[in-house]
Amino acid sequence: MFTSTSGSQPAYWHDIYSTTYPEIIQFKVLSTFTNGMTHTSAMITLTKYCANNLVVTEVSAPTNPQFMAHSESASGFTLPLYTNTQVTGCPNTNFEISSSNSNPLVAMSELQDPVDDGTGNGNLIVKPTDNSLHRGYVFYIKVTVDKVHLNLGDTEVYLGPYDLRMGCYPDSVIFTDGVGLVHDVALWVGDSLTGLYTFD
Repeated sequence: MFTSTSGSQPAYWHDIYSTTYPEIIQFKVLSTFTNGMTHTSAMITLTKYCANNLVVTEVSAPTNPQFMAHSESASGFTLPLYTNTQVTGCPNTNFEISSSNSNPLVAMSELQDPVDDGTGNGNLIVKPTDNSLHRGYVFYIKVTVDKVHLNLGDTEVYLGPYDLRMGCYPDSVIFTDGVGLVHDVALWVGDSLTGLYTFD
């Protein structure tokens, strides 16, 4: 937990082994005097906090928008990895979907809660509740850094917007003319009125 070192009487100082993780350290000081007399101090508490000014960010920006095929069950929107300025000791612990980018959170029943994408790299994926539709979804992710174990409240941030487009949705489908489509036809005055233009 920590080491003690004496200085010139009566001063002492204590070194903490690590400040990486939030922690509450409690101890008492036992003082021994001449002739075996002792005194135990009241409880001393050292509290290591997760800072209130934590900055939560994406490790790298995701592809945005992302597209999925109609009725596809395995795909969705693959979220980026998230980090913060003290992520080792104060990890990001909760990820929630919202249609708003600020509190109060506005839940979206059209999207499932983020789940691990199964690749082993830590990414989360957001899938539609109903994959039989043709539509798009714009949403935010509320990232929470949990500090409840110290009763300090949470650090929360909204990241996004993220854009998922499913099925035959505008901008998901690109239409082009077929290679056999004839664009120019020369006609003569007096030609027949029928069968002048055909295409496959």
